[in-house]
Amino acid sequence: MDEYSELIKIVESIEISQEKLKELSKHTHYGIRYRIARHNNTSTETLSSLSKDNTISVRYEVAKNKNTDLKDLVFLLNDRSSLVVTAAKENIETKIDKNINTPITTGIKKVKLISEYF
Repeated sequence: MDEYSELIKIVESIEISQEKLKELSKHTHYGIRYRIARHNNTSTETLSSLSKDNTISVRYEVAKNKNTDLKDLVFLLNDRSSLVVTAAKENIETKIDKNINTPITTGIKKVKLISEYF
């Protein structure tokens, strides 16, 4: 088995630590970063770093990941890829629907109420 295949096995393991995910998030192969971006145990810090990745598929998985911080989702709303933007919007909506109250979600809720009124 080659090194890439071995790394994929490691990254897709549910027992992998956040530290190892963070370390591997800097790997040169986008396939490794992609799998880290979609992993359920990836930290918000690592996802924040990956939100600026050059590869659309990596940013798309960051936009979909439930662990992605709202500030990074808002950042991804300006992405050049409509797929990334749509995924970020959906993730934000999910966080709002679950009544996660942060200054950003409160502000978004107010904007939604105002826009629905007009």
